[in-house]
Amino acid sequence: MPEQLAKLYERTGRHRDLAALLSSTPLPSERPPRLALLRRRASAWRAANDRKAALAALRAVLDEAPADPEALADVERDCRLRGDVVELRARLTAAAAVESAPAGQRARWLRETAQLAERAGEAAEAARVAAAARAQRPRRA
Repeated sequence: MPEQLAKLYERTGRHRDLAALLSSTPLPSERPPRLALLRRRASAWRAANDRKAALAALRAVLDEAPADPEALADVERDCRLRGDVVELRARLTAAAAVESAPAGQRARWLRETAQLAERAGEAAEAARVAAAARAQRPRRA
Protein backbone atom coordinates (compact mmCIF):
# COMPACT_ATOMS: atom_id res chain seq x y z
CA MET A 1 0.00 0.00 0.00
CA PRO A 2 1.37 3.40 -0.80
CA GLU A 3 1.61 4.79 2.73
CA GLN A 4 2.13 8.33 1.45
CA LEU A 5 -1.16 8.19 -0.39
CA ALA A 6 -2.91 6.85 2.72
CA LYS A 7 -1.47 9.70 4.79
CA LEU A 8 -2.60 12.22 2.18
CA TYR A 9 -6.13 10.82 2.26
CA GLU A 10 -6.12 10.99 6.06
CA ARG A 11 -4.82 14.57 6.13
CA THR A 12 -7.33 15.79 3.56
CA GLY A 13 -10.32 13.97 5.07
CA ARG A 14 -10.83 11.68 2.09
CA HIS A 15 -12.06 8.88 4.33
CA ARG A 16 -13.85 6.88 1.65
CA ASP A 17 -10.74 6.89 -0.56
CA LEU A 18 -8.60 5.89 2.43
CA ALA A 19 -10.98 3.07 3.33
CA ALA A 20 -11.01 1.80 -0.26
CA LEU A 21 -7.21 1.94 -0.41
CA LEU A 22 -6.85 0.07 2.89
CA SER A 23 -9.45 -2.50 1.83
CA SER A 24 -7.56 -3.23 -1.38
CA THR A 25 -4.30 -3.68 0.51
CA PRO A 26 -3.38 -7.36 0.93
CA LEU A 27 -3.37 -8.55 4.52
CA PRO A 28 0.09 -9.25 5.95
CA SER A 29 0.81 -12.84 6.91
CA GLU A 30 1.97 -11.95 10.43
CA ARG A 31 -0.77 -11.48 13.02
CA PRO A 32 0.13 -8.09 14.62
CA PRO A 33 0.39 -6.13 11.36
CA ARG A 34 -2.66 -7.97 9.99
CA LEU A 35 -4.73 -6.92 13.03
CA ALA A 36 -3.43 -3.36 12.77
CA LEU A 37 -4.53 -3.14 9.13
CA LEU A 38 -7.95 -4.62 9.90
CA ARG A 39 -8.45 -2.11 12.73
CA ARG A 40 -7.32 0.72 10.48
CA ARG A 41 -9.80 -0.40 7.81
CA ALA A 42 -12.62 -0.36 10.36
CA SER A 43 -11.63 3.09 11.54
CA ALA A 44 -11.47 4.43 7.98
CA TRP A 45 -14.88 3.00 7.07
CA ARG A 46 -16.34 4.43 10.27
CA ALA A 47 -14.89 7.85 9.39
CA ALA A 48 -16.41 7.48 5.90
CA ASN A 49 -19.81 6.88 7.57
CA ASP A 50 -20.09 3.39 6.07
CA ARG A 51 -21.40 1.42 9.03
CA LYS A 52 -21.82 -1.83 7.09
CA ALA A 53 -18.22 -1.84 5.83
CA ALA A 54 -16.90 -0.79 9.26
CA LEU A 55 -18.76 -3.68 10.89
CA ALA A 56 -17.43 -6.11 8.28
CA ALA A 57 -13.90 -4.98 9.11
CA LEU A 58 -14.61 -5.29 12.84
CA ARG A 59 -15.93 -8.83 12.32
CA ALA A 60 -12.66 -9.63 10.54
CA VAL A 61 -10.81 -8.29 13.61
CA LEU A 62 -12.90 -10.58 15.82
CA ASP A 63 -12.16 -13.55 13.59
CA GLU A 64 -8.48 -12.93 14.38
CA ALA A 65 -8.82 -11.67 17.97
CA PRO A 66 -12.20 -12.70 19.44
CA ALA A 67 -11.77 -10.67 22.65
CA ASP A 68 -10.76 -7.38 21.00
CA PRO A 69 -12.68 -4.93 23.21
CA GLU A 70 -13.53 -2.23 20.65
CA ALA A 71 -14.49 -4.64 17.88
CA LEU A 72 -16.52 -6.82 20.24
CA ALA A 73 -18.40 -3.84 21.71
CA ASP A 74 -19.38 -2.55 18.26
CA VAL A 75 -20.34 -5.95 16.86
CA GLU A 76 -22.20 -6.83 20.06
CA ARG A 77 -24.19 -3.57 19.78
CA ASP A 78 -24.95 -4.33 16.12
CA CYS A 79 -26.13 -7.85 16.95
CA ARG A 80 -28.45 -6.50 19.64
CA LEU A 81 -29.87 -3.84 17.29
CA ARG A 82 -30.53 -6.46 14.60
CA GLY A 83 -31.72 -9.10 17.07
CA ASP A 84 -29.07 -11.55 15.86
CA VAL A 85 -28.85 -13.75 18.93
CA VAL A 86 -27.01 -16.52 17.08
CA GLU A 87 -24.07 -14.31 16.11
CA LEU A 88 -24.09 -12.58 19.51
CA ARG A 89 -23.83 -15.91 21.34
CA ALA A 90 -21.09 -17.12 19.01
CA ARG A 91 -19.05 -13.91 19.43
CA LEU A 92 -19.41 -13.85 23.22
CA THR A 93 -18.54 -17.55 23.48
CA ALA A 94 -15.44 -17.05 21.31
CA ALA A 95 -14.36 -14.04 23.38
CA ALA A 96 -14.83 -15.96 26.64
CA ALA A 97 -12.59 -18.74 25.32
CA VAL A 98 -9.62 -16.36 25.05
CA GLU A 99 -7.57 -17.29 28.09
CA SER A 100 -5.62 -14.02 28.07
CA ALA A 101 -8.83 -12.00 28.56
CA PRO A 102 -9.49 -10.87 32.15
CA ALA A 103 -11.37 -13.48 34.17
CA GLY A 104 -14.06 -11.01 35.21
CA GLN A 105 -14.71 -10.06 31.60
CA ARG A 106 -14.79 -13.69 30.54
CA ALA A 107 -17.32 -14.40 33.30
CA ARG A 108 -19.51 -11.49 32.10
CA TRP A 109 -19.48 -12.82 28.53
CA LEU A 110 -20.36 -16.31 29.76
CA ARG A 111 -23.19 -15.01 31.98
CA GLU A 112 -24.61 -13.12 29.02
CA THR A 113 -24.33 -16.23 26.85
CA ALA A 114 -26.12 -18.25 29.55
CA GLN A 115 -28.94 -15.70 29.68
CA LEU A 116 -29.30 -15.80 25.91
CA ALA A 117 -29.42 -19.61 25.97
CA GLU A 118 -32.05 -19.51 28.71
CA ARG A 119 -34.20 -17.07 26.69
CA ALA A 120 -33.89 -19.44 23.72
CA GLY A 121 -35.30 -22.27 25.86
CA GLU A 122 -31.99 -24.10 26.08
CA ALA A 123 -31.99 -24.81 29.82
CA ALA A 124 -29.20 -27.42 29.80
CA GLU A 125 -26.91 -25.16 27.75
CA ALA A 126 -27.75 -22.20 29.98
CA ALA A 127 -26.84 -24.20 33.09
CA ARG A 128 -23.58 -25.43 31.56
CA VAL A 129 -22.50 -21.93 30.53
CA ALA A 130 -23.58 -20.40 33.86
CA ALA A 131 -21.42 -22.96 35.67
CA ALA A 132 -18.48 -22.02 33.44
CA ALA A 133 -19.10 -18.35 34.30
CA ARG A 134 -19.02 -19.11 38.02
CA ALA A 135 -15.73 -20.95 37.52
CA GLN A 136 -14.21 -17.74 36.07
CA ARG A 137 -14.68 -15.80 39.29
CA PRO A 138 -11.43 -15.00 41.04
CA ARG A 139 -10.90 -17.11 44.13
CA ARG A 140 -10.83 -15.27 47.45
CA ALA A 141 -8.42 -16.20 50.18
